[in-house]
Amino acid sequence: MELIQLVVVLIVIGVLLWLVETQLPIEGTIKLIIRVVIIIAVLIWLLSLVGLMPLHTRVGSLDLLNLKSQVGWSGGGPASGGSGGRRAPAPSA
Repeated sequence: MELIQLVVVLIVIGVLLWLVETQLPIEGTIKLIIRVVIIIAVLIWLLSLVGLMPLHTRVGSLDLLNLKSQVGWSGGGPASGGSGGRRAPAPSA
């Protein structure tokens, strides 16, 4: 990402935070929660951009980005003619 794009994104996020603070008629605690969540998300995004925090994270032995391959999900549903993620029973001998 170029530096100009980064600055523009940060300006847009700042304007959105300002709009939440000044224009939304909601309680101060809810505004605080919104502000904290947005700031944490932006910090995580910035850290991942500079390479200090990887976006591909693992939680225990669960790989969040490759969950489909770990649970054996086939991707086909009843509408697509698939089994909806269920495997067919093995034939009896």
